[in-house]
Amino acid sequence: MYTSLKHTVCVILLSCSGAVLAEGTSNYIGIDYKHRWMEGHQSNNYSMREVLPSSYNGGQIYYAHRFQSNVGFDVGYEQSRIETQTFSFPAGQQFLGVNQAAGNVLTFTNRVRAGQFDLVGYMNFFNNLELLGQLGFAVMRVDMTGVGTLNGTIYNFAPNKTYNLIGRIGFAMQYFLFDVGCNRFGVRASGTWEGTSNYRLDITDEAGRRREIAPFNHGWSYALGLVAKF
Repeated sequence: MYTSLKHTVCVILLSCSGAVLAEGTSNYIGIDYKHRWMEGHQSNNYSMREVLPSSYNGGQIYYAHRFQSNVGFDVGYEQSRIETQTFSFPAGQQFLGVNQAAGNVLTFTNRVRAGQFDLVGYMNFFNNLELLGQLGFAVMRVDMTGVGTLNGTIYNFAPNKTYNLIGRIGFAMQYFLFDVGCNRFGVRASGTWEGTSNYRLDITDEAGRRREIAPFNHGWSYALGLVAKF
């Protein structure tokens, strides 16, 4: 966690040092609370909806640069808390292609980490309100663990930890409350759709075979936080 955060802060500081030299442009830095809704994927061959957490709470930091043309970019880093889901199967429900007995139990834990890059369009309303549209991608990694007791045998499904490229579309609204010299400080709210159904990882089934699965449906998130403009 600390290594990823340190790298992101370095990127932000380097971007700020270059971008602040351009006159007539704006720079933003912010920190958000973020809530993500990302259900498990349902399939004929495997069902992850019941066994994976669907709700993730975490935080994100970002740096954004706005050019004179009212377009710009942002870069950021997101990390969720560790979320845990335990599920007990009813008789006959399938998991990884195998019918489960009543009382078979799985426990999965997930933590989402993602670096983000967006192209951003800005629109001013009045003096203090700005609306934003975002189009970009995230490099996402889900740190997943999965263990279960199935028909009396303990299994470790050993999901691999892999990075995937995920498309994203978002919007945001930021309202500036007060100024300190040439700097402005305010609040920001944002909402984002992400194509997390494209995320892939490998998992071990009950027969000991490694198989690739798409564990998630697409995801939605909202974020609330503080923003500074300079």
